[in-house]
Amino acid sequence: MRLSVPTRPFVGRGEGTMTDRSVPSRNPSRNPNRWPVAAGPLRLVLEDVFGPDKVDGWWHPYGTDLSREGSHLINAFPKQRGRIDRIACSPGGWDEEVTFVFTEYGRIPIGTLPAEYRGVALCRLVGGPIIRIQIMRDQFKHPSVR
Repeated sequence: MRLSVPTRPFVGRGEGTMTDRSVPSRNPSRNPNRWPVAAGPLRLVLEDVFGPDKVDGWWHPYGTDLSREGSHLINAFPKQRGRIDRIACSPGGWDEEVTFVFTEYGRIPIGTLPAEYRGVALCRLVGGPIIRIQIMRDQFKHPSVR
């Protein structure tokens, strides 16, 4: 049985040179079909300052597929606030337990929290703190709005 690889046309790099783009890249960041497409804009509200022992943000995912939603959270997280390189959450609120997600930054590990942390995601930022994000399932409304 022969497997076919989707091919892309040759791309020129100057006169007389051609680059074969039919070989898929091993770098996930150069292979955009490796992670799921987001269902819409990221619904996330972050506090102005991250701090210990408090909720740093509120996230309203579109569904319960952690592969899609986790990838969307990482890819669309505001660049000026940092970059998420690991997430830990309780598996109870998701369709199935996953150990990693594919993002534009590569393969990101997903850790597991105990059941009493259902509705919370801990996100480690590169070179920064671990932030606590409350997962809002019912309505997306910032807690300060009554």
